[in-house]
Amino acid sequence: MKMVSNSSIALLVIAGGKSRRMGHDKRWLKWQGKSFLDCIVRKAIIAGFSEIIICAETASPEIMKLSQKYSFVEFVFDEIEGFGPMEGLHQGLKHMNADYGWAVSCDMPFFDFQSAKILLHINEEKLPLAIVPLTEGRWQPLASIYSKNILSLVEQKIKNGDGRMKSIMLEKDILKVDCTEIKEIFFNVNNEGDYRMALARNTNMKRNTPLISISATQSNTGKTSFIEMLIKELSSIDLKCGVIKHTHHEITAEDEDGKDSQRFLLAGAEAVAV
Repeated sequence: MKMVSNSSIALLVIAGGKSRRMGHDKRWLKWQGKSFLDCIVRKAIIAGFSEIIICAETASPEIMKLSQKYSFVEFVFDEIEGFGPMEGLHQGLKHMNADYGWAVSCDMPFFDFQSAKILLHINEEKLPLAIVPLTEGRWQPLASIYSKNILSLVEQKIKNGDGRMKSIMLEKDILKVDCTEIKEIFFNVNNEGDYRMALARNTNMKRNTPLISISATQSNTGKTSFIEMLIKELSSIDLKCGVIKHTHHEITAEDEDGKDSQRFLLAGAEAVAV
């Protein structure tokens, strides 16, 4: 087995820009003081890739501004409409000089090349068409490494009207690598809820004591039962937790039996406050 270095492969940043589920262009969502797209480029620079190619849908004003900032980064654009990430991969493979390209979506804020280096172990006797991470059995085609030799297959699928990235995963000579242990780095932001979750997780990573907020727009939606289950789950992996509850009701001593505070303590909370 040979371990390929980042310096011998290209990074293909898949950055289409449709963002249908988000409702607005998620490439420019703020992350650690910069945009998602800016952050992945900076990660690539630090990781030492031989080539960095941004695969975008069109040359928007924001994209062109970014190209002026990173003059050494190549920007390529879709030639065929309606094929999403598949066309982005197509253009990246077509323009890269390296034999392999690591295609990564720009909407994975926690993606870490160092953690994912397990994908770089390649058997030289039988080079795969693609190296695909699996997390709990789920393919991650937009965090995979693709051989330039797969270009003709991608072009054929587009010609046949097939823009499904997962269709590539069913081909022969695709090496699948179990990455369940590092599944957190593959979290991708598809909608506003995902974005808020990512921001909260990023903040918690900086805290000595992480915080989890549970809220709902109305009563009787199951918050208390959910928190009970969460306490039990955290306790089962030896994590101590406490609960702080906000209430607009008057607090009296008679409220204790069978109420939320008692239920949280019985579930295993170390302390409860109202």
